[in-house]
Amino acid sequence: QGPPPPPKGDAHRTWVATSILDECLGKRFDARREDVRQRRLAYKFAAQLGIRTLDSLINIHCAVHDQGDQASDATWDGGQEPAAVAMDTWGRGAVPIRRKAKPLTVENLGGGSDVSRA
Repeated sequence: QGPPPPPKGDAHRTWVATSILDECLGKRFDARREDVRQRRLAYKFAAQLGIRTLDSLINIHCAVHDQGDQASDATWDGGQEPAAVAMDTWGRGAVPIRRKAKPLTVENLGGGSDVSRA
């Protein structure tokens, strides 16, 4: 015994038409649904960005002025200046380069003109 015979007549035509419509319309509806979802996400993102921007601008404009710490004693002094930081021996240019000093001569001073020889 093999598989049952395929349907014939109006039932078969109705089934074929229904399956074709389901396939075509289903893909179209899926594409439309994805387009609507992406557009909704884009609107949501733009709205969130706008709200964050406006919120930060309002916070900047409505910032409360800080008077700072009020000294209880009017003779308050800032204290001594801190000690200088030790040089970083691994820093760029921290190791001095020793160069031999050239002896001072007339040629080194640029006095090698004819006037100086006369």
